[in-house]
Amino acid sequence: MTTRSLLLRALATALCAAVFASCSPSETDGADPAPNAQQAESWELPLDHYGVSESEMIGANHAEDLLASECMTDAGLSWSIPAIDTTPPRKPTRTEGNQRLLTEEIATTYGYREPPIYPEQTLETLSELASRSLSVSEQSTLDKCIADAQHTLPIPADEMNFSSALTMNAYIEAGHDSEVEQAAGRWRECMQPQGISDLPALPDGGDSETMPSASLRERFRMDRAADQEDEADEFASAGAEEVAIAVADVRCRQSSGFNKAFYAAQWRLQSQALAESVDQLESEQKQIEAWLAQSHEVLAQRAGK
Repeated sequence: MTTRSLLLRALATALCAAVFASCSPSETDGADPAPNAQQAESWELPLDHYGVSESEMIGANHAEDLLASECMTDAGLSWSIPAIDTTPPRKPTRTEGNQRLLTEEIATTYGYREPPIYPEQTLETLSELASRSLSVSEQSTLDKCIADAQHTLPIPADEMNFSSALTMNAYIEAGHDSEVEQAAGRWRECMQPQGISDLPALPDGGDSETMPSASLRERFRMDRAADQEDEADEFASAGAEEVAIAVADVRCRQSSGFNKAFYAAQWRLQSQALAESVDQLESEQKQIEAWLAQSHEVLAQRAGK
């Protein structure tokens, strides 16, 4: 068993003490499952270490793209994939578990937006490839090349979906926690001066609309509209009005106690999920890591080409 697995099992054992009264003293060793201040500040949660990070997915997707590109070249068709950073740092707007993070610093810098995954030139090249007009024969070849690449690097979808489902369930259920709902009521009162007509019931969590609301997204042109010639740019810099509302939102989440209650509810629910499913999570994570290792091998073999 790897050091990482041992650490995660130790965490699951500690969590057992808080979740199940039936856990014996020998199973818990008196460990404290509560998050520390650093974990709370970075919104670290028990299931963060499972599944695939955005950075890892970028690398794996690029490996698949390179295989498909080679297949197209062998078929006599040009399908050049731009070079990218296959191990980019995590976005400042995302937690380790890939949840949206909104602090006053982030709100001041980005408003409700996120920085793009790829540089602008790379995005343009990928967009051109995606919109390229292909003949029936060329499309058939591309489909086959993609299928062959996916066969070589089969995505462990079921394994990734399991950990993602546990995380999403905790996120949704946390929004229905009584303390979270009470704090959300205080947040709504705090946000009234902003004059948002469709202010959601929750700023985050649950299974309905959260912040930014639909009216804000439309006002700040955050969504691309397929039926409009003048498309929105979700990567454009946030304007002064958007920043002001986002900063007010952050401050209201803090002063109302929403962030504290929502984080505590998610920690508790993810702790339960980890204690109940650690064996399956560990088994499936090994398959995910094997897939990532295979993807890294493809990238390493083609480095510099």
